[in-house]
This record gives sequence, structure tokens and C-alpha cells, in this order.
Amino acid sequence: MNDNKEPDAVHESQPQAVPYAAAVADNEVPGRTGAVDQGVEHGLATATATDQADVAYTHEGETAALEGLQPPKSASDASAALQDGTSPLAATAGGSRDTQVPMQEDQGNRLSAETMHMQALLSLDSQKRNNIHLLDSNIVLTSAGTNVILLDILTCRPQYLPIPVSGGVGALAASTDSRHFVVGEKSRHGAPKAYIYQYPSLTLEQTLEHGTEQAYSAAAFNTPGDRLATVGSYPDFMLTVWDWKSGCTLLRSKAFSQEVYCVSFCPYTEGALVTSGTGHIRFWSMARTFTGLKLQGNIGKFGNEELSDVSGYADLPDGKVLCGAEDGSLLMWSGGLIKFVVRQSPEVPCHQGAVTVVLAEHNKQRILTAGNDGFVKLWSFSELSEADSGEDSQYFFLRPLDQLHLGVGFRVRSLLWQAQGRWLVGDEAGSIMQASILHGD
Repeated sequence: MNDNKEPDAVHESQPQAVPYAAAVADNEVPGRTGAVDQGVEHGLATATATDQADVAYTHEGETAALEGLQPPKSASDASAALQDGTSPLAATAGGSRDTQVPMQEDQGNRLSAETMHMQALLSLDSQKRNNIHLLDSNIVLTSAGTNVILLDILTCRPQYLPIPVSGGVGALAASTDSRHFVVGEKSRHGAPKAYIYQYPSLTLEQTLEHGTEQAYSAAAFNTPGDRLATVGSYPDFMLTVWDWKSGCTLLRSKAFSQEVYCVSFCPYTEGALVTSGTGHIRFWSMARTFTGLKLQGNIGKFGNEELSDVSGYADLPDGKVLCGAEDGSLLMWSGGLIKFVVRQSPEVPCHQGAVTVVLAEHNKQRILTAGNDGFVKLWSFSELSEADSGEDSQYFFLRPLDQLHLGVGFRVRSLLWQAQGRWLVGDEAGSIMQASILHGD
């Protein structure tokens, strides 16, 4: 057992919101003048687009039809307006990201895709997992609706990259060197595609086909950047490993029978991958058999621990995997079994609520976790990687080296290292904040 000293005093942080979000809050949207909350000015209207991201569009030639239109105050208001014909705009209903309120069939008033152009992104799609990536120290890669957005967090200026997708963006991932990123489609018609772009030129280098049936839910490059793993959503949940430069499928296997949130290549073991999601974590290897190379998956067995959704995990150099659990504990896995459960004490878990992010930085000898309690916590890498629960218990007790509280109600979705102790933190409400976590930097 191990019980370190109490951590330093909790830092009540004053994280700074990304300037673009602040500009929206102050009714200043790049490329537009006037108050955002008025909804219409000179033909500009706001509508709730797919994936719960707010997007503003300019419609050519039908400005008069939008005069006096006010934005809906709620999803139900939007639905009612569409049903009674008082609004020509489509909106997403309620909390469902895939259910759309049908437009009226009056072709004379119906807005067409050919006459609508992206004007401004008014919020981030915070409900989509792994939807925020850092391409360099100041450029954030994200997506909303059918657009990929590159947001300069210093100048507040977004750059929009229209993607030829029919149902929106399902998965987004960037390579380790940030020279490429992949956009996995959610398709309304036929099998979805995955598009690979070069950065910073934003040229389309490859299009991958037949990786899943309806939509991609997760994607990741390996460390060298020559392999790509993708996972499909319902109904097939197919895990595919690609030689993306040639466009060839290397290996395929069903990842699980429920939603898969994350996929990654192990940076320390060649041919090893991990997937996780609803009620599971799975450990994969590319094994040579009599019939050739195969993907073999080993489902993690929770044993006496309660089954948990797994949103965040980290590979360790010795082959173990540390993941977060819904009850706030950390689970150390080895060989598909839980080696031990990490808590601060028998009564106190690592976080008060689900652990959503786990990052391991071997070179800095630290592990970072974040969760729905609004805390980012730092843990000793060496103590966790060398720990053992002992003979009488499967628990290992450890205090964090340091911790940062981002604010009441802040539920962390993403944690991205920026530079010199600065981190970008994305929360469930759709904001990106900058926080300083100096320990070890």
C-alpha cells in the first residue's frame, strides 16, 4: 500500500476562454456585424445544424423571405415553426444529433444547399468525442455539421474546410506530427468514406472506402503516421487497419457489439491497439497465424469491479494500460485483467465522477487525468507504473501530486498540451479554455 502526503492546495483556476468564443459572447462574429442574438440581419439567419453545433448561413437571392425572422428559443419552438410553415430553416430536434425536423415541401420557399454558404461557426460540437485536436501551438482542428474548422485561438479567426459528406462528420483525428488529419463521414446514402488531408496545404491526399456501413465513430494514426485505424458505429462496429497511402485495407475485425468511443495504436508495442467504449475496453494484437496476419482482440474482464464505460485510457511502456472508470477510479490493466484499482483512499476515488481523460507522459514522469468533476490532476508516473496492490487487496491508494479545479459545472471532454505549461481544455458545454499546469514543465 502507499499513501502519499496531501496534495498542494487546490488551485481555483482562472482559465481563459478561447477568444473566438468570447467574440461570440460579445455578439462579434468574424465576417459579420450586428447582434448574434437577433438572428437575422441583411439576410443572415442562425439555425441549429446537425451535431448540435450552431452555424450561420447566408442565403443568396432570398433575403426578403427572411426579413423579421427570429431564431427559435428552443428545439420545440424550432420544430413548431417548421411544422406550421413559419420558418424556412431546418433544425435539429431536442438532444438527438441524428433526428432532423423535416422541412415543408413548399419548393418555392425551400432553401437549397447550392445557395447556402458557411458564414460563421457560433459554437463547438462538444457532444462528439475526440472532436478537438491541436495541429500546432495555436491552431485547433474541430468539426461541426459538414464542415471541418481550423480555429486560430490567438486571432479568433476560423478557416472552414467543406467536406464532401452527406450526413456530417463522424470521426476526426490528426497524426502525431500534425502533417495529416482524417475526416470520417456519417453517410446518408451508401457506405461512408474517410478523407485524409495534408496540413497545412489542406489538400486531399487519399479517400478510403468500404471501412464501415453507415458512419465512422473513431479514428487514429500510428506514431510513424503510415497506418490508420478506424472504427464504425452501428450496425457493424467494424475495426479496420489501413495502409492509408495506398488506400489498402490491411486487417478488419468487429470491434465490439456496442458503441466504440476511442481507438489508438500502442506507441511502445508494434502491432498493438486498444479500443474502448460502452461497457468495455479491448486489447488488440496483429498476430501471424497459419492463414496470415490477423487482428486478435482480448476483452478486458472487470472481475469484481462494476462494468464501466471507458472514455479515456493511456498505454504504459511495460504493456500495461491505465483507464478511467465511471465511478472516478483508475483501473490498471495487464493481460486483459485488472491488476489493481487506484483510489485516493478506501472512501475517496481519484475523481468525483467519471474520468474522461487519461494521458501518460513518460518523458516527464507524470500522468494527467480529468473528469466530470472539473478537476485536472497530476499523478506520479513511476509510482503508478511500478505499483502493486498487495496480497490482501486489489486497491492501490495514491494522492495526486497536484490538481487544478477549472470551475463548478465544468465537465472535461478534451485535454491538449499547448506549450510551456499551457493546456487547452475542452468541456461538455462547448467551450475551450486555456489553463496552466506547471508541475513538471
